[in-house]
Amino acid sequence: MSKRANTTVIGAFVIGAIALITGAVMIFGTGQFFHERVAVVTVFEGSVTGLDVGSPVEFRGVPVGTITGIKALYDPEEASIIIPVYMALNRRAITNIRGDETSRPPKQEIQRMIEHGLRARLDVRSIVTGTKFVSLDFRKDTPGKIVGVDKKLPEIPSIPSTLQKFTSMFEKLDLEELVVKATETFQGISALANSPALARTIENLDSASGHADELLVQLLDDSRRLSQTAEAAFEQTRVSMANAEAALAATLADISNFSDKTDQRVARASERLEVTLSAVRALTEKLDREVRPLSDSAKATMEQARSTLRAAESLIGEDSLTRYNLDTTLEELAAAARSIRQMAEYLEQHPDALLKGKGP
Repeated sequence: MSKRANTTVIGAFVIGAIALITGAVMIFGTGQFFHERVAVVTVFEGSVTGLDVGSPVEFRGVPVGTITGIKALYDPEEASIIIPVYMALNRRAITNIRGDETSRPPKQEIQRMIEHGLRARLDVRSIVTGTKFVSLDFRKDTPGKIVGVDKKLPEIPSIPSTLQKFTSMFEKLDLEELVVKATETFQGISALANSPALARTIENLDSASGHADELLVQLLDDSRRLSQTAEAAFEQTRVSMANAEAALAATLADISNFSDKTDQRVARASERLEVTLSAVRALTEKLDREVRPLSDSAKATMEQARSTLRAAESLIGEDSLTRYNLDTTLEELAAAARSIRQMAEYLEQHPDALLKGKGP
């Protein structure tokens, strides 16, 4: 008969195989076994509660390493505790922008990044759980403190987080003094709220508000009456302007008719004068021819008659001053009639000119 297999040995073998497979998956699955890692250190002065070994190290949200150790060291010269945090950075997590690898050793490359402003800060991962991580970034304008806790490793200067800055500022406040001032302020507010002067002021404000309402109603009534009065005055002015425009139009028509009639009469009189003058000239020439043989006395008489006719001609001739004055007077009358007609047309188009005057 064959020997029965030992179940204990088989079980131990299976469990060992499972453990080896699990470890291999954990090691080779993360890829850290094949990555070149650079050990660095940074020092935080405040509390690192929530930061544990294995916590991530990130550069602007990109995982670049993990926390490998946390210590607490006492500085007798400063009489203070400093907390160095050791990190392992994956060298290949951040590659050169050109794609090639630098020829510098890893520590020198980290040191060069520190000189260009690389800083470490402790940030909160989750407010609920309180977990934290180390955040790396370039902050050249922010000074960082180097303690020199480990001469063998590059030390990344640390800067306080926003929470640490707020906590430090809050710790510097004199809470007792703030409480006293707040109490005094609330007491002053309570005294003011319960003071009789405030009550009287509120009553006065209510009374003033009532008076203001009455004044506003009165102003509205006055403005309404003023508007009605202005409308009535405007209507009366419009009627007056219409009447004045009608009267002016009638006057202009009369003047125009008179001017036309005067022009016609003067023209007819001028024509008659021209005919008479022509007849007189003809008669004079005839008499001159017929009376030439007469005596000297008759000639003198004829000369006197001729002088008289010349004087009459000088009065009614085309070049006479009297006729020129008459023509000038008639032209001025015609120009005045045209001006009055133009003014009537302008007033018909702009009736408000009687009140405001002619525009520019």
